[in-house]
Amino acid sequence: MSFSFDGDILAGTGGSLKKASILLEDNFFMLNGDTFFDINLTDFVSFRNASTVARLALREIENSTRYSLVYLEDNLIKRFGLAGEQHSELINGGTYYLNHDILNFIPEGVNSFEKDVFPKLPLHSKISGEVFNRPFLDIGIPDDFNHAYEFLRKNYFRLAVFLIMMVFLTKMFIIYIK
Repeated sequence: MSFSFDGDILAGTGGSLKKASILLEDNFFMLNGDTFFDINLTDFVSFRNASTVARLALREIENSTRYSLVYLEDNLIKRFGLAGEQHSELINGGTYYLNHDILNFIPEGVNSFEKDVFPKLPLHSKISGEVFNRPFLDIGIPDDFNHAYEFLRKNYFRLAVFLIMMVFLTKMFIIYIK
């Protein structure tokens, strides 16, 4: 596993990926750090359209007012809507399968995938999506972060126990080293 660090000036999701371009394979995953979307990644990549540079895992939700919306037709994303629009219930799940050619659509400097890169791709038919009806958690705001424990306990009890044990053991290890 390789890492790339922005340094003192954060470059945004698009700018950071562009900075890390020499570390990327021809096709690669990019995951938002504040979402958990339990999808089968093998299934997700098996249907990638070779003419697209990005494939997004999408989730249908009831209350989509805080999210920008996704308009999908025949697995191609036709456009992205503004948060609060009520013509779609599909949202970006924060899981992406990207082709290295996406770098051609990323402007130099600080930029965001969601605001500066993805909205341009439907104009060139370069972005596809697939809807997954799987557990989804977004901890991007404090209320959702507070619900994370209950979400994990309800949907992933064994995983939650494992993570709690790892945190406990890590704290013990750190205390022991000191």
